[in-house]
Amino acid sequence: MFAVRPEDVADHALAADVLAAMLRRVRGGAEPPIVWLTRTGGLELQDVDARWLAGARTAYAEAGAALTMVIVNRHGWRDPRSGVGRTWTRLRGR
Repeated sequence: MFAVRPEDVADHALAADVLAAMLRRVRGGAEPPIVWLTRTGGLELQDVDARWLAGARTAYAEAGAALTMVIVNRHGWRDPRSGVGRTWTRLRGR
């Protein structure tokens, strides 16, 4: 896990380095791990998503691994590359 505060800006090199280090730590399984970017707000593509996606593409390409990445919030998930996603509704009231 790597946490970024809203006021922090993750540039391409930092995102690629962080994701490459995480990938190296967990490699060895049959499938490469899924990159989950959790944040507040809607599931539409935002600048921060695009920056992390670019870093993830770099890290996974350098490792020769297939990338699966999703943006997740409390209401659903979305693949920033294809736009495929799912939403859900809370079953209990607040």
